[in-house]
This record gives sequence, structure tokens and C-alpha cells, in this order.
Amino acid sequence: MEHVPDFDRGIPNKGPERHRWVAAIAERQHGLIAHRQLLRLGFTRDAIFRLVQAGRLHVIHRGVYAVGHRALPPRGWTMAAALAGGSEALVCCRSAAALRGFLDDARSVVDILVATKRRNRPGIVFHESRQINPDDRAVVDGIPVTSVARTLLDIAEVVPRRKLVYAMEKAEKARAFDLTELRALMARNHGRRGLKALTAALTEIEPEAQYTHEGMERLFIAFCRRYDIEIPAMNVVVEGYTVDAFWAAAGLIVELDSWEHHRTPRAFEADRRRDATLTAPVIRVTHRWLTKEPDDLARTLKRKLSASPSLAATA
Repeated sequence: MEHVPDFDRGIPNKGPERHRWVAAIAERQHGLIAHRQLLRLGFTRDAIFRLVQAGRLHVIHRGVYAVGHRALPPRGWTMAAALAGGSEALVCCRSAAALRGFLDDARSVVDILVATKRRNRPGIVFHESRQINPDDRAVVDGIPVTSVARTLLDIAEVVPRRKLVYAMEKAEKARAFDLTELRALMARNHGRRGLKALTAALTEIEPEAQYTHEGMERLFIAFCRRYDIEIPAMNVVVEGYTVDAFWAAAGLIVELDSWEHHRTPRAFEADRRRDATLTAPVIRVTHRWLTKEPDDLARTLKRKLSASPSLAATA
């Protein structure tokens, strides 16, 4: 999970240095600072009022100020809405999807997730949820936002299926899609209206997502029998790593790329690094290759295996 910075802790009262801290905090918050942060720096309410009167602070939302001028950077208004929601608030729903680049959002409002009921403000729509798990929290460009999984579940309740599928495809392309994280979120959100749409979209984008890794192994063994390929050793240690399938005589490794074990950014990176470390050649077999183009896969494996005299007869 992405590291989530705490914007409201560790702000010291530095007396004369307070104004430098205001600038430093505003720099990391897209030109903004919250009223509560100014109070933690030691400014009084009267002092804050005088800064506003002097034009050094500009009110964006109640309790949220732009520092120096009102010309906010592109994501400034999104950050301002998050700050207006309080220290635990998160950009959510369509606004979170837009922030991550999964969907366009032409609306003039920002969706903000909060734990307690709040009245909407101009430019902000508050969404109350008593179920904000720590794993639902993330950060994008310094802005507190819902995790990828929580974002997908939230938009599943408010956008058409085609847009949800598009957002999931964009998430996967960005290597931000984590099936394990998504399933964990779905398990702890029983009763959410978006679950049905999310499950259907997941099946639409990748039908093989329904298969577990064990299911992929069974399919692969059946495939080997069908094409008269010697059954390899399964789940054995090769050069210090546990691999899915291994023909020792040919020195050939097959890794089964199931969604369950390989559709996470961290797993993708780790898999490629491991492949580069192994001296034995590695063939990565996807569910599509195994089930939609088995003849091609069989030809590929037999060509590789035939290089070993001891396997030539069976290959």
C-alpha cells in the first residue's frame, strides 16, 4: 500500500520561524494550508484574520487558505477540498478516479469521503462512511485519496458498466490494479451496492480472474497430458526459488501467470527480477495462452524440450 503522509502531525511551534513553516507546508499541499495547521504553528485566530486582511492568506473554503495568492496549481482545488474535509478526509469516487487518471470528470465539484456527516459546500460533495479501513487510504501527488480498490468500488455505484470496465483497464495498464487488495476490500464491504457491478466488470475484463493459482496448475497438468508432454515437477525449488513447473532434464521452467498471484504491481516487478536472476530459461504462461491457443503453447514447449535428448522421445 502507498505511504500516506500525516499532514497534521509534527508541525512545531517555531515562533518567528512560523512563516517559513507556512510556506513549507503550502509547498507540499499545492499552495494551501488549513486553519487547524496554522493554529498548531502557534497563530491565534486574530493573527490568522489579520493575515487574511493583509492578503497573505486567501480563503478558498471555510478553514482552508491559499498562501500568497489565489492562483492554485491544477490539483490545488482537489487538495483544498480534501483539507476542508478534515485531517482524515479522502478524495473519493469519481474525483479519485480522475485524480488517478482512470476516468475523466468534467464536474465542477470534488468528492470527499468523511467518517461523519457533513453538509455539502460549494464545489465539494461530502460522502459519509463509517467504514474507512486503513487499507482504504492512499496518497497521489501529496493528496489523500482512497486506495485503488476503494475507488473502483465507489465508482461502481455511480458510473455505467462500460466506464467501470474502462477504469479497471486503465488501472491495470498503470500497474495499479491489485486483485488481492480488491478481493480483501470486497470481503469487508458486504452489502455495498457496487459489489455486483464490480464482480461483473472484473469477469468482463478478465474471465480468467475467476481461476485460482491451484486451478491454473490443474489446467496445465491436463494440458500436458492432452498434448503428450511429460508432466513436469510442480512447485519445486530451483536455484533458491520455488517455481510452478520444472523439467530438470531440459532445465526449463514454466511460471503460470494467474491473476491471483501475479496481478499486483509488486508481484509483477518481483517476478521479472527473479526471471533475470535465474540461469534456467523461464516461459510465462497466461490463462489465455493455455486455454485459447493451446496448440501454439504445445509447439513452443515441445520445441524447448526437444533440445534435451532425454526428453526428445516424449516431446
